[in-house]
Amino acid sequence: SFSIGALGFAGYVASSNVFVTLWIGQDLVLGQTVILFIALGLFASTFRGLLSQMLYALGEFKYTSIIILLEGLARVALSVLLISIFGIVGAPFSLMLCSFIGVVILGFHLKSKLMESLIYPSIIRFIFSGTILFAISNSLNLIDLSFVSWIDFILFFGLFLIFEMVVYFSMNWARCRDIYKDLSM
Repeated sequence: SFSIGALGFAGYVASSNVFVTLWIGQDLVLGQTVILFIALGLFASTFRGLLSQMLYALGEFKYTSIIILLEGLARVALSVLLISIFGIVGAPFSLMLCSFIGVVILGFHLKSKLMESLIYPSIIRFIFSGTILFAISNSLNLIDLSFVSWIDFILFFGLFLIFEMVVYFSMNWARCRDIYKDLSM
């Protein structure tokens, strides 16, 4: 789910402005900063979900649930505060910030539960490859893409998602190969 989330959120960053422009017009397009904060927040939330599932598997239901509840409460309070200061950008920024804090807290707790069994190179590789996808997607918005029809949009972003999948799976080839072997058995 982490890999699918990384690819999906990177695709969202790359295509949301063009999609909204084609759909309802340029007037309602969010700024790229807002879109990037939303995507990074959801990316961190997906990673937090992965850590939560690992902790649930270890029987850490209460601790994990409390952290997720506190993260949600902090997100609401911080959103209210940041929206009053920065406007609409404050809401996705609070999502991103609270989700990343949740990842750090749950990550340290998972490390303490697993001792040294946690495989840091794999986790770092997944985070690094997700960051690369976001950088590629965000840089696509620097190019002035204007599509006249939905078919042009679908073809271009379909090819772009294939490109992102190739990049992501190339960076995580060994792990993807192991997943494929497990699925084919």
